[in-house]
Amino acid sequence: GTSRMMVFNASIGFVPFVLFSLVVNTESDGRRVLKYWLIAYACFAIFHLARGGITFSDQSLLQGFASVRTAALGGHNPNAIGWMGLLFLPLAPVIAIASSKREKWKWWLVFFSMVPLLIFSFSRSTMVGMLLTFGLLSVFLIKRAEGSIRIMIPLLISILAIYILWTMAFANRFIPVNSIESVFPELEVRWSWVVKGWRLFALQPLTGAGLNTGYGSHSGFTKAALDYGLFFFLMYCTAYIYFI
Repeated sequence: GTSRMMVFNASIGFVPFVLFSLVVNTESDGRRVLKYWLIAYACFAIFHLARGGITFSDQSLLQGFASVRTAALGGHNPNAIGWMGLLFLPLAPVIAIASSKREKWKWWLVFFSMVPLLIFSFSRSTMVGMLLTFGLLSVFLIKRAEGSIRIMIPLLISILAIYILWTMAFANRFIPVNSIESVFPELEVRWSWVVKGWRLFALQPLTGAGLNTGYGSHSGFTKAALDYGLFFFLMYCTAYIYFI
């Protein structure tokens, strides 16, 4: 029973990857699919955040948006929203740089559609991921694109928005963190979970330990290995390497 469940968990992890590889035959098809996914996630970001503002209309608009985290609208884990959003977020500026002048503003609009949702998730790992993403984008895009100052403007606006909204959230206690100092002990606890996750993976590297172990929930790489095993983890890494 347990081994059969592990095989099933592993199969649902890599089957979508195989199907995608069979359907997408050319790089142009892959780019087109990524653009469609990017637009779809941007639409989700707008409507999901708006739902928070509308549903909690008896409170302030800011607190309504913050309900994306506190109420976990629709059962979405705020960390999961952050992880998914961080996969899509850097694609929009890259596509904007490669597009014609008529198309650039559309992809920057997609970019700014996702940023507020990621901020209002108030996920600490997402905040760190966003800042690292902006740092990498500034390094790659400034080297390859003309008008580097114009490229930095959207990134600086996003960083300023993170600072302002997080400051307001701490001041008004919209999120369950009293001060920025309390973030670091929490990061230490979550790092220990990641370490335990890899130790558990080492006991069953081929099949993984199955779903809902709890130790890989704050690391996508740990979760990929721990839930589905070595084969899926390697494919997971391959996808990241290709994007980079």
